[in-house]
Amino acid sequence: MLTRDYVADRLVYQGRLHEQSLLYLDASIGRWIYRNPCATCITGIAPTVELHYTTTMEDTATVGGFSNPFNRMDVLDLTAGVHVQLGARNMLSVAGVAPLRQDEEKLFDAEIQLQYNRYF
Repeated sequence: MLTRDYVADRLVYQGRLHEQSLLYLDASIGRWIYRNPCATCITGIAPTVELHYTTTMEDTATVGGFSNPFNRMDVLDLTAGVHVQLGARNMLSVAGVAPLRQDEEKLFDAEIQLQYNRYF
């Protein structure tokens, strides 16, 4: 993304703004607590817990007075949910997500996820 200032009807080049590189670290654990491939509807249930961490890898750049006001960010979230296998080729997943930081790096209050996959 290029930033430019308008000065007396001409553009003045201010520089090139680059996004910060991000590092994602995720850890999860889960276990099948019910498996029955012969069942007619629910063939499996697996609760899971996940920890998601995102951090910036470098300081922010300032171009034309525009930059990330927080400079570096560290985001930590906890996800807990359940995967329900429906038949042999369908999976319904429901989860709740909560941020574990309470400062300016808290990006949201809570989140609910609903996902359906059909395998071919």
